[in-house]
Amino acid sequence: MVPQQKTVIILGNGGVGKTSIVNRMLREKIPKTYLATEGVNTRTFVNDKMNLKIYDFPGQEMYGGEYYYYDTVKDTDIAIVVVDLTNFLSLTSGVNHWLEYAKRLPPNVIICGNKCDLLPANKVISFLGMHKIDHIKVSAKTGENFDDLLRNLKEESTK
Repeated sequence: MVPQQKTVIILGNGGVGKTSIVNRMLREKIPKTYLATEGVNTRTFVNDKMNLKIYDFPGQEMYGGEYYYYDTVKDTDIAIVVVDLTNFLSLTSGVNHWLEYAKRLPPNVIICGNKCDLLPANKVISFLGMHKIDHIKVSAKTGENFDDLLRNLKEESTK
């Protein structure tokens, strides 16, 4: 029996790896070169534990990423706010900025730090811990800690 479908939005600055995270979830190839998301990509992730409709939004203003699309998704269940762990600006301003958008909707929020394979873990843990930000560190490129993200999504989708 397929679980009830839940709606997930993925938010974050351009280039943080939102689409790569979706591709990793769907076991698709991660492109070697960066391509900005134009418009909203809608994908479905289904297994025996979850049925997720995923809205992958662009992070760049020129594609309307932060002002146009968010109000079009009603009944959102989960928001994943993605930050690039190698980009200090993504960590410092990105988290607060995108959490404000996530608060417009009633979802459970997961903070997902991507590119953990490129940064020493102690530096990341120090920054996020100092600011008391609960988070999951993953690498869309290598798949590191993706089981943690999927487990967290499963928990949030049953709330």
